[in-house]
Amino acid sequence: MAAVDGGTKRGSALGPEAATPAANRPLSAEEFARLRVRRFDPTTFRWEGIPDQVYQGPEEPAPRFRNVIRRTLVPGGATPASFEVRYFEVGPGGYSRLELHQHIHAVLVLRGQGEVQLGDEVHRVRPFDLIYVPPRTPHQFRHRGGDGAEPFGFLCVVDAQRDRPQPLDGGPGEG
Repeated sequence: MAAVDGGTKRGSALGPEAATPAANRPLSAEEFARLRVRRFDPTTFRWEGIPDQVYQGPEEPAPRFRNVIRRTLVPGGATPASFEVRYFEVGPGGYSRLELHQHIHAVLVLRGQGEVQLGDEVHRVRPFDLIYVPPRTPHQFRHRGGDGAEPFGFLCVVDAQRDRPQPLDGGPGEG
């Protein structure tokens, strides 16, 4: 896993800590269409040709997230589908931004241990748990494990055309 913290890609617990820029975009329609089958490598937990992306863009004034990467597996607009499929990975000590928006999320945990905040409730989750995030529900995903623990990874399906997230105060690392 290559973790991104505030827009800088860093090595994981499995590799050296090396600061390098992360990719800022998913594959284009042309890039995506080049391969009909993208092989998965279970040793690296990566799909062939899918780049790491920064979790949130450089417009984030003070990062409200830690140790998160995104990989867009099926880019919105690259296919006739009206959805986008992303894979997120949260490393030890990491968490996504606390936010809300109009669109829903359908989330399937693939590996690691984590917790999800949905409104005022916090749920511990593990592989193959399915999470529904309703519209306008504050939510955040957090790694549950110590240093050296397996990353918390999940698929997230959203509408291809969707509203921008509204960041909220009150997540880890704030206050």
